[in-house]
Amino acid sequence: MKLAVLVGSGRKIGLLTLPFLAIGLYLNLSYPSFFAVGGPHRALVAVSLILLVPGIVAWAWSVFLILTRIPRWLGLVIGAVVYVGSRLFSPEEEAILARVFGSRWSDYEKGVRIPWL
Repeated sequence: MKLAVLVGSGRKIGLLTLPFLAIGLYLNLSYPSFFAVGGPHRALVAVSLILLVPGIVAWAWSVFLILTRIPRWLGLVIGAVVYVGSRLFSPEEEAILARVFGSRWSDYEKGVRIPWL
């Protein structure tokens, strides 16, 4: 399988964001005082930590479900959309996936539980 099929639109997004990331890191490392804001208020730190913990738990549960419930052949390309359809893909990408995976893609589309999402 070609890497471009696995990566999809991520390649274009990565190429767009990479210069901003590189420039931002360079400026932050070169002029740290320019980006210093004195740190957040203690109440904001507490609220952030309170919200961070359930977020990490939800993320870990999602990873667990993806690793245990999604077939390996489908996991890299489709991930969590197994249950809600393939709205993340353009019609062109769906045509590529149908060509690459053949009958397995057709079976996937038939097995989508909530197709309108």
